[in-house]
Amino acid sequence: AKAFADLGPQFLLPYTDAPLDAAAAFGRVAPLILEIGFGMGEATAHLVHGLGAEVVAVDVQPPRYDFARYLEVDLRDSAAIEQAVAELTAERVHNLFYCAGLPGRKFLAVDVVTVNFISQRHMINLLVPHMQRGDAIASVSSGAGMGYSFFGKQLQPFMDITDFSQAQAWVREHEKEAWFEPY
Repeated sequence: AKAFADLGPQFLLPYTDAPLDAAAAFGRVAPLILEIGFGMGEATAHLVHGLGAEVVAVDVQPPRYDFARYLEVDLRDSAAIEQAVAELTAERVHNLFYCAGLPGRKFLAVDVVTVNFISQRHMINLLVPHMQRGDAIASVSSGAGMGYSFFGKQLQPFMDITDFSQAQAWVREHEKEAWFEPY
């Protein structure tokens, strides 16, 4: 909630039913960075690419389609994220569409929470200093991604942890609790 309050006026776009016109929304045609493996990420990449955006694909698997650039990144690995951001910020970063997500119950809880939240926050924190007014960050997730809102009290200590490894350790420590849902 604090991030929305503090950064929202600078980085959030108002919701609309109309398709996103990236050039109009951001005031220019510029590269967008997306996790694009499949599903929502792939759909988002096609949407913005079709609107003329230069898409830099970031994923653990090569994309099935050609984009301007592809970086192989395992989002469970903070060093891999840091290396990718260092490469990306050698050029101007305009927008981030974070569409990565692992479904619960198919993967270890720590991997789901790492990819779905810890890595997202880490990547955003690394990219924000390289972004300018008018740039944007969007997080695309399924409805299940809103489940955290039911456990605000239990999750607040986790939300306060800014260190990547410590956040993962918190998940491992609490994943067996009855209320815990990694997705």
